[in-house]
Amino acid sequence: MQTFTFSMKALRVLENEHRLIMHEITKWFERMRELEAGGGAGTQELGALMDHVAQSKEIINRHQVKEDQYFFEMLGHYIGMDQGPIMAIQEEHSEIEQYFTNAFVMHGENRPLNDFSQYLQEAYEILYMHMYKEENVLFPMAEKQFRTIDEEKLLEQINSNILEET
Repeated sequence: MQTFTFSMKALRVLENEHRLIMHEITKWFERMRELEAGGGAGTQELGALMDHVAQSKEIINRHQVKEDQYFFEMLGHYIGMDQGPIMAIQEEHSEIEQYFTNAFVMHGENRPLNDFSQYLQEAYEILYMHMYKEENVLFPMAEKQFRTIDEEKLLEQINSNILEET
C-alpha cells in the first residue's frame, strides 16, 4: 500500500488525485499502444478508447480547476504568480489541453489512430512530468510556506470528489 508523502491533509487530497489521474491515463495509454501494435483500430475500438480519454480528461479538468482556483492562488501569495514555477505549471495546463483538443478534433474527423496518437502520447507524457513537478517542487514549497489557517482553508476548498461533477 502506498503512503502519502505530505503531512498536510490538503496536499494529500491533491496527491491522491494525482494517483487517480495516473491510473486513468495509464489505462488508456496502454490501450492506445495495444491498438497501435495491432495495426490500428476499428471504429468501435477507437470510439471506446476516445471515450475513456474523454472521461479521464473530465477528471483532469476538475482537478486542474482546484489547482488553478485554490492551490496556485494560495501559494502565489507567498511565491508570486507572474513568473517561476506556478506560471510554468499553469502553462502546462494549457499545453495539455491543446494536445487533447488536437486528438479529439482529428478523431472527430474520422482520422486513423496513427494520425493523432502522438497528441495523446504528448498529453500523457506532459501530465506525468507535470504531476511529478507539482509533487516535488510546488507541494514541498506549500508545506514549508502555508500556515495552519492556509491549510484549513485550502482543505475546505478542494475536498471534493473529482470523479463527479460538483
